[in-house]
Amino acid sequence: IIRIQVCDAKDRDKLIEKLKELNSVQMVDPVHDTTDSFIIQSKEGQSSKKDIFHLCVKNKWVLTEMTPIETKLEDIFRELTTD
Repeated sequence: IIRIQVCDAKDRDKLIEKLKELNSVQMVDPVHDTTDSFIIQSKEGQSSKKDIFHLCVKNKWVLTEMTPIETKLEDIFRELTTD
């Protein structure tokens, strides 16, 4: 799971669509309260980092953040036990 921030993407919906089309991407979740940050989950056993980078270069989008997110056991437990 990684958090990305992409600037200069004039059409947010197109950006999300293009991210979802990448073979290595399983899920794209926009970060609330921002227009340019997303949580990306790669398919099991794959990394989306290179694919996302190349997509941004191809579309002349500026990738300003790509940060791995660690999932902690207590976060998983909290997610499973709260509704």
